Amino acid sequence: MKPVRGLGYDALRRVANLRGQAKVAQGEYDPASDPAVQGIEEVVGLDNEDDYMHPDADELVLYIQNDGDLYERNYMPVVMNLLKKMKKGTYDQELAVKGWAYVVEAGAKKYFQDFPGSFKEGSWNKLFPTSVRLEAARQLEEYERSVMENGEYDYLLEKRGNKKNMQNDKVAQEEDNYMADVNSYAEDLKDRFKAGDIDEMSDAVHETVDGSQWIIYYGRNLEVLQNTRHEDNFEEQGMELDTSQGWRAILTQIAYWAMVGDLDDALSNLGWDGNSFGDDEVPEGEPVVEPTDEDLENM
Repeated sequence: MKPVRGLGYDALRRVANLRGQAKVAQGEYDPASDPAVQGIEEVVGLDNEDDYMHPDADELVLYIQNDGDLYERNYMPVVMNLLKKMKKGTYDQELAVKGWAYVVEAGAKKYFQDFPGSFKEGSWNKLFPTSVRLEAARQLEEYERSVMENGEYDYLLEKRGNKKNMQNDKVAQEEDNYMADVNSYAEDLKDRFKAGDIDEMSDAVHETVDGSQWIIYYGRNLEVLQNTRHEDNFEEQGMELDTSQGWRAILTQIAYWAMVGDLDDALSNLGWDGNSFGDDEVPEGEPVVEPTDEDLENM
């Protein structure tokens, strides 16, 4: 997974904004004191002590799960290790929390380095005290354990062959390339349309995206946002995001509409003009009408 900057990082900031707006709507706090509403970058350089933010465990977890370097070097190795333990029946919840604590510590240090001068606290462990880091570690353990128990990471072991080396993981990730899947979905939709199995292409596109692994699994949502050409498609379509279900649900909604835009592009590349694919092929199941002698004479 490549570092989350550019499109993916913008999505992270948008989620932070939406999360902040949702809290404001619930009357939980004043947005002027929370950079989740102002935008992450605007926090840097604040001089007023009252304006400094105090990130909580949720903010730290969000940062860790959306930083490409942390994801590759710290996050996924822990996931793979715990996944193997769960498959062997040796998973221990408290030991797993300790494992995530190392990831959280690395994330807290990097967070502090990424936003220098933004906090009155003079060190990363004061910005994120032990209680906050422990809460973040417990959140990660609980979330990832549920993902493992649901079998959402089984594809890692199957396709990566239990490789111990993260370099092999990168090769496997390339095989699961997002855009390759989008193009494959488009080819399938074209075949189904020509076979007469699709009445409304728009409905078929939404059904395909909704059932895709890239939308069903939260971890894949992030990869969509890092590879899409349509991060802002939900805005272009005039859609309002539901912020009541938390930031993970917000990311899923953004990823969903982004993938719809990418799939529309792939269909256009195959010749789709909104009504047909612009060729003379007759859909399967429809008879070919041969011209009569009279038709030929009038040509």
